[in-house]
Amino acid sequence: MTATVRLALIAALGVLVAACDRENAAPPSAADEAAAPVAADEPRPAEGFTTDAPEPGVVASAPTAAAPVVIAPNVPNHDDRRIRKAIAEIPASVLGGPVDIADEDVSREHAFKALYRHVSGMGLPVDSFYRKYEDEVGGYRYYMFFGVPKEGEGLYVHVRVFPDGRAEIID
Repeated sequence: MTATVRLALIAALGVLVAACDRENAAPPSAADEAAAPVAADEPRPAEGFTTDAPEPGVVASAPTAAAPVVIAPNVPNHDDRRIRKAIAEIPASVLGGPVDIADEDVSREHAFKALYRHVSGMGLPVDSFYRKYEDEVGGYRYYMFFGVPKEGEGLYVHVRVFPDGRAEIID
């Protein structure tokens, strides 16, 4: 804020106060108006604040190791199917309990169980499905399967496998 703007604001405030309380207040004198801008102190920077660049040898303290970013699944209508909202959940008790997602073979077998349960529940044959893509994402393992359950109609099924053993099917 420039000094001119401050003076204008202080004068406007003085006129406003005088207008609200004309009966009780004495009219401001010229000495009071002249002293008002002097009384308003300029804001001062905090102690130790500087705009100078740090010396080349001085390094600011580095932050501690950042926690890994975990992308939460189930974001409705997201373009990335790895985090899109699930359309079905298969409980761990049906698939055989908790699974070690770090072991790719075990988690892949778990994902195939979930896939077969979902596709057979739709009344489609499961023989043509194969794993097309797999990735470990933010604490769970994501799989994309493709199959041709009906002549001329391909079908993608996306499955997320969690360490607690449950699996989610994504549209």
